Amino acid sequence: MKFICTQENIAQALHYVSRIAKKHATLPILENILIQVDKTKINIIGTDLEMGIYHSFRAKIEEIGEITVPAKIISGFISHIPAENSLTFELKEKDLYIESGKYKAVIVGLSAEDFPIIPKPENQEREFCWEVSLSEFRKRITQAMVCIAPNDVRIEFSGVFVRFLKESMVFVSTDGFRLLEVLCPYEKNNSKEEEDIIIPLKTLSELLRCLPTNSQENIQIRKEEGQIFFFIGENTMIVSQLIKGNFPDYSQIIPKTHHTIVDLDTKDCIRVMKLAGVFGSSVISEVIVRINAQDKIVQFESKSGISGKNTSILEPLYLKGVDQEIIFNPKYISDALSLFSSDSFRWVFVNESSPALLGEIGENDEIHSGFQYVLMPIKK
Repeated sequence: MKFICTQENIAQALHYVSRIAKKHATLPILENILIQVDKTKINIIGTDLEMGIYHSFRAKIEEIGEITVPAKIISGFISHIPAENSLTFELKEKDLYIESGKYKAVIVGLSAEDFPIIPKPENQEREFCWEVSLSEFRKRITQAMVCIAPNDVRIEFSGVFVRFLKESMVFVSTDGFRLLEVLCPYEKNNSKEEEDIIIPLKTLSELLRCLPTNSQENIQIRKEEGQIFFFIGENTMIVSQLIKGNFPDYSQIIPKTHHTIVDLDTKDCIRVMKLAGVFGSSVISEVIVRINAQDKIVQFESKSGISGKNTSILEPLYLKGVDQEIIFNPKYISDALSLFSSDSFRWVFVNESSPALLGEIGENDEIHSGFQYVLMPIKK
């Protein structure tokens, strides 16, 4: 095996792949990445048995072959090579010799025969099931990940629930205290059936790292039995096992009626939540939201027997309905506010014991379709 490539190409491949190569008590080879050299390209592959990442790039190939090497060692060496340099890789026995001008390294490898097989779609010629704008997908997945409960005893809450509908994907996450539903429209849908799956948090985190920024491309998605495949451009594929579990019927907790509607300035409310955090207890963080419909004001109060009390008053951009006094966790409110790109947002209340709804301002006193953040109150 021998090839010559640019530092930029190999560094990018290692950036995508090397993070999932972790220390494993019974399978030391999982600390390695697989380097495959065929007649036309270089394939860099990593896996932790639950997910796999595959990235390829072009290079000057002199001899085909394959080897696995420790991800941490090769990534550390390549990252310190000047970006403008080219590198020569040559396999001798099980040692990988790397040379770039004044810089040389020899990395001890393990046989590629012992590396786990990375699943690929059964029929790669078949059309993709779904195709989505890469930028829109990044935005919506980033939002949906906010409410995931990675350590929850209910495994179905440790990922994002995805429902593939006719015209859009629906992303839902919850930790039992709040729930977020966002829609992501398709660019293309080749599937005739609706699908429900749960994608692990780790998979989505690694997927986001592999998505190029400011790209006009689409991401292509295919689902097969117990697995999901993401294709990013022509060079990157991520495959992951899905979470086995039944996601609850979350539609039942989304408020269908309301008694009070308030539109607030996003930046002003973010400032108020930060103040609430300053005076809140380190054990129990609470903010009391008082809505005075007659005076058209919204008051926020946080207090602690040790630190004192803070009160902030905001004048809403729009207020309709009855007086309210409800207690919330200010962190959960702040998380919602961080997701809004608009200058203002809408907050819909029922009563002190029912979920509230936050979202972008829609028409006719409605929340704008495509984004719903459901927040449970703290009961007195």
